[in-house]
Amino acid sequence: MATHNEIVICATQRSGSTMICEDITNSGVMGKPEEWFLSWNPEENKDWRTELLAVKAKGSTENGIFAVKLMANQLRQIDACLSGLVGASESGPYPHLRELLKNAAWIWVRRQDTVDQAISHYVAQKRGIYHTVAKTSGFVPGSSVTTEGFSRRDVDIPYDFQAILSEWSRIERDNLVWRSFFNDTGIEPMIIWYEEANENVAAVIARHAGLVGDIRMAPRNLVKMPSSRNKELKRQFLSDLFASA
Repeated sequence: MATHNEIVICATQRSGSTMICEDITNSGVMGKPEEWFLSWNPEENKDWRTELLAVKAKGSTENGIFAVKLMANQLRQIDACLSGLVGASESGPYPHLRELLKNAAWIWVRRQDTVDQAISHYVAQKRGIYHTVAKTSGFVPGSSVTTEGFSRRDVDIPYDFQAILSEWSRIERDNLVWRSFFNDTGIEPMIIWYEEANENVAAVIARHAGLVGDIRMAPRNLVKMPSSRNKELKRQFLSDLFASA
């Protein structure tokens, strides 16, 4: 099996990708995946070569493995910024980005229940909390609170059918973008389902990437916090969805 020098986490909002990124980062040898290209905008007058070098430095571990997380809605802008730096050896969607990551192992993180995913994003936006952590040191992504802080802010979230429907439609659209991208390019990603991703997932990804040796399995700092309000919102949304069909 060939060894890949890059690992790309392909994601949609609230798919569990931050959890997977923590596992990879904790390994210490599989890159440091974050949304390194999040701020890239082709309308800005920047030295994209310098920006790319900075991204590579931030996302790489000492062994030279680079990792990054990409959202479907970022692909077009990233590719446009790379167009003056990276030649395109193949046709098809986002050729400059694909050329940059031609040695990558592609990992597609998904949720089996996209209604749960949509409600999770809707609730996170309303609360202003996107992640819950066990402690404030170690892997702490943005908009995080501790489990104690979450309990204090687990307030009643208003129901909004149209807002949840919009979130659900956006997730399904982004999944279609990823599916079409892989079909059109012939890339065969490894699919990781949020519902099945235990703390052994870093070792599974390492094998897929052709990396050998023991992978450190550090405990996750991210904590899944179940919420009865999410279940109530889902029941109401499905009821209204079926009534409108």
